[in-house]
Amino acid sequence: MTTLPSLDAALALVRALVEERLVACGTALPGAISQYYWQRDLCRDEETVVLLKTWRGHLPAIETRFASLHPYEVPEMLTFAAEQISLPYRNWMHQELKPVPE
Repeated sequence: MTTLPSLDAALALVRALVEERLVACGTALPGAISQYYWQRDLCRDEETVVLLKTWRGHLPAIETRFASLHPYEVPEMLTFAAEQISLPYRNWMHQELKPVPE
C-alpha cells in the first residue's frame, strides 16, 4: 500500500509497475485525507491510496522502483500478508507476474 498526491500520479505509478510485471494489479482509491507532520509543519493533504497486489519476493524491486517512480521524498510502502487468496485469483497472479527472483 502507498499514497500519492493525485489520481494521475497514482495511475502512472500503477501502470509502470503493472507493465514491468512487478504487480498484478493496482487499485487507486482517490479522496483520502492525510494529516501528518512534515519538516515541523502540520500538513493536511488530499491523497490517493493505492493497493498493489504482488508476491513478497517482488517487494525489494518495487521499493527500488519507488525511488524513481514515486513523487514523494519519503514514499510510504506498507505491506500486509494475505491470509487467504482464492485459487482463481492466485492462478491469475501467477500468469501476470514475472517469476519471483530466487
